[in-house]
Amino acid sequence: LLGQVVEQVAGVPYGQYVREAILAPLGLTRTTPELPAEERGRLFAQGYGVVPREGGRDEMPFFQARGIAPAAGFASNVEDLARFASWQFRLLVKGGFEVLTASTLREMQRVQWMDPDWKTSWGLGFSVSRRDGKTAVGHEGSCPGFRTALLLVPVDLTAGVAMINAMGVDAGAFAGQTVKILGEAARKIREAPGAAKPPDPALAKFAGLYRAAWGETAVVVWDDGLAMLDVPCANPLETLDKLKPVEGLRFRRVRADGEPGEEVVFEADRDGVIVRFKQHGNFSEKVR
Repeated sequence: LLGQVVEQVAGVPYGQYVREAILAPLGLTRTTPELPAEERGRLFAQGYGVVPREGGRDEMPFFQARGIAPAAGFASNVEDLARFASWQFRLLVKGGFEVLTASTLREMQRVQWMDPDWKTSWGLGFSVSRRDGKTAVGHEGSCPGFRTALLLVPVDLTAGVAMINAMGVDAGAFAGQTVKILGEAARKIREAPGAAKPPDPALAKFAGLYRAAWGETAVVVWDDGLAMLDVPCANPLETLDKLKPVEGLRFRRVRADGEPGEEVVFEADRDGVIVRFKQHGNFSEKVR
């Protein structure tokens, strides 16, 4: 219905107006107001259904929102949604006009409606919630084969984007954890500006996904060393273990009290490529 209102007021088709008045000025070159059938098999990901009892996922047929495209037809990518979030932060900080006035954007992100259960609140187009004592705004999307979420914490100038080409997953949880991790990093920078140092580039060779009989472990560059966590993981910050370099391929896990724990020793092949690590006498092989 709102899409038809836009067409009546603008005097041009809804999709054309969105491209010319919103997407182009914001530089969202990979965002479309309808699902791009011409990109199937190329830039447009294949969507999948839920995991049935027998395992695996079925491919979902291509979905076209058609009449409800203004409500459920947008397609985009992570980079464009990051630009969309950056535009909002820029407008909120600088004020003025950029596609919208800053006052209009603030009104969109202010609570306008509260569900009778007192658990769901909405602005204009954005959900509005409290996370760790701060206001968060965002929106989630869903159509057959896809779940997405965009979440922003304006006071921290941080945002999380989750785009998943499968059903039966909680995209909002991934976006929320991204915001939580970024928010913690932003807090440290605010408390000690200039203290953060770029990581040693040599540490990048250790990063990757490792697999053992009992599960998988992700190793990432973190602060001045490495960090490892079991995946999948619902709360990365709470389960993450930091690794401090010792010498060469040897690291030590940093315990919760800050003291050094057991050794984690990586192994490399003849070309110096990391192939596995050993912890507690057990090996985890690098798979990517």
